[in-house]
Amino acid sequence: MDEVKNPTVSIEAGSSSPEGISFTVTSTDATSVAWVVVESSEAVPTASEVLANGTAIKANEAVACKAEALKAGTEYRVVAAAQNSAAVVKAD
Repeated sequence: MDEVKNPTVSIEAGSSSPEGISFTVTSTDATSVAWVVVESSEAVPTASEVLANGTAIKANEAVACKAEALKAGTEYRVVAAAQNSAAVVKAD
């Protein structure tokens, strides 16, 4: 039986504009992946919260993502999470 590796997830910044931000979420060895954008002043959600409430995306590839309708002049944080049968991980 093959050993299940822990999943990985990373976020690469893209561009920002008054309309929103773009970024790429890349994961490996994952069965599910999701992302969420929160204001920098807010608490960072847990990996489980991101997976339950975030935007689900395809696992095990680089996925271009965009968050729109953000408040001008506000700093945001992107948080992504990935899971499989071995572990749950997040990146921000």
